[in-house]
Amino acid sequence: MAASISYHEESRQSQVDNLQRQWLHEHKERMEKLALDLAALTARLDSFGDEVTDRLESEEYLALIRKGFRIWDQADTDQKRGYIGKLLANAGGTKLCDDDIIRLFLDWLERYHEAHFKVIREVFQNPGSTRHDIWEQVHGEFPPDNSPEADLFRMLIDDLSRGRIIRQHREVNYQGQ
Repeated sequence: MAASISYHEESRQSQVDNLQRQWLHEHKERMEKLALDLAALTARLDSFGDEVTDRLESEEYLALIRKGFRIWDQADTDQKRGYIGKLLANAGGTKLCDDDIIRLFLDWLERYHEAHFKVIREVFQNPGSTRHDIWEQVHGEFPPDNSPEADLFRMLIDDLSRGRIIRQHREVNYQGQ
């Protein structure tokens, strides 16, 4: 009886130890990715020269960095982490747009999946594209209308339309009518 209890306790402790090892391994990999991304960000910012020092030390930019790396930590893919790193580097080295726009982009990166960004890229590159055109460029042959793939694609378009990221193309005159 005592041997059975001891065996179960050892088995349970072994499971706990295994989970801890997996957790440590996961966080080690995450820290390595963070170190690589920070090195790339630093290298990119160094390439801008000394004229950006004031920007990099400003509280506004540091707030963007904090927000960006909170989102980076929650990102599911390396591609999304890369987008965040590039956005933060460009925001530090250039002043092409206001920090509010950078925060909006960070919010989009947090909210949307890479599949959404493929659709956005296609609409941007080919204004006036139909859903069918977008699908063909992203995936190839259009699926049957009653398929799960078609449902997912409709959901992507709906998300982007409701989020006011994309809209239906309409011909307008000079006054916007």
